[in-house]
Amino acid sequence: MLILVMCNIVSKEASAQLSIHPMLGGSLNTVHDFDRTSSSISSILGFHGGVGVDIPLGDLVSIEPILRFNQKGFGVSSTEDMGGGDVVTTNMSFRYSTMELPIMFNFNTEVGNNKLVYSVGPYIGYAVAVREILTQTDGINTVSYDTKNMDDFMQNMVDNGMNRLDYGIILGARYEISNFTVGLNGAMSIQNFNGEFSSNANKHLNLQMTIGYKIELN
Repeated sequence: MLILVMCNIVSKEASAQLSIHPMLGGSLNTVHDFDRTSSSISSILGFHGGVGVDIPLGDLVSIEPILRFNQKGFGVSSTEDMGGGDVVTTNMSFRYSTMELPIMFNFNTEVGNNKLVYSVGPYIGYAVAVREILTQTDGINTVSYDTKNMDDFMQNMVDNGMNRLDYGIILGARYEISNFTVGLNGAMSIQNFNGEFSSNANKHLNLQMTIGYKIELN
């Protein structure tokens, strides 16, 4: 039975081609189950780009490992009444730059001469940089800082329990017109990225728009 299944897959691969799939796009990023109950969580924009290898397992199914750079993060705002009519407003954003390896299982459907491809799969990622931007004002004076050029900032985060390793699940779909692709993916982290910072779950959420081009290999 196994031999018959393998022969069936191989016979179908004759009409499906291996392809290289470079891609890039933008994303809307936030977190869920965040434990700062006195703060307001907001979304921030990010960028992602990489390349996949679409390996056909038949006419209708393929597997696509992807190596990509991905920006994640979130915004936090809070207001504190200091008394005497003084109110301090704080706005922060955190950006996590990660290298990721999604393994996507693609299911192809035909729409006229084009394709609608549904995808699902796990990913694993590793944070290579973290950046915090803060602005604080009392209405008269404003203080701000950016950790972009602070070489030890990420190490301090790790020393205090931040998890650089991230993993989760991706669901999405893309439309293929000839060799061009336009896709929309949603990703949810399973890992608590704050580690020892919190006993609650602090996990990344991403909504990504992607454009790409498939280069077929003979």
